[in-house]
Amino acid sequence: PEGFAKALREQKAVGVTDTTFRDAHQSLLATRVRTSGLLGVAGHVARLTPELLSIEAWGGATYDVGLRFLHEDPWYRLAALREAIPN
Repeated sequence: PEGFAKALREQKAVGVTDTTFRDAHQSLLATRVRTSGLLGVAGHVARLTPELLSIEAWGGATYDVGLRFLHEDPWYRLAALREAIPN
């Protein structure tokens, strides 16, 4: 963590975090987009925006909705998105 923080402080470029995987469907669809739907676009995001610092796919109601309403494993979602968007 310290090395990563140091590298960020020394970086001259602006670091951008995309929150679409968390906020877009949280606001518009009550966080009801399934993991398969997110994975359907994940490869395109990785290919079209390789310069992103990070992608936020967790927070808010994502964990709760994944378990209670979608009956999905939220930990699988994180691992699958990480694999689909390795950059």
